[in-house]
Amino acid sequence: MKQKGWLRGVLVGFSFCLFGCACEGYPIRFVLPKGYQGTFKLALDRRKGKGLQLKGGRYTIVIPKKGVLKVKTFEPLYIRHRQEAFYADGTRIPNGLQGDFCK
Repeated sequence: MKQKGWLRGVLVGFSFCLFGCACEGYPIRFVLPKGYQGTFKLALDRRKGKGLQLKGGRYTIVIPKKGVLKVKTFEPLYIRHRQEAFYADGTRIPNGLQGDFCK
């Protein structure tokens, strides 16, 4: 049951960010292992999760090889933001993840 409430919160927050606020958030860059294919997941773990750090005016979220990254908060994702994805070698991933969610 807790998982459904969490998912509902993420969906409501994401929807609010897409449709209900000005572009206030910092850009988010996802970095995946070279050659990574498939989906990845951010899992909320307030105790052991990784803190998302703002550096150089953006959040950079590095996804591990297994495709699951435990994070302490989803807060930067709740705010409208620009996002992009790259492989660890710097190659842009053209998968529709790049976008301006500020329009």
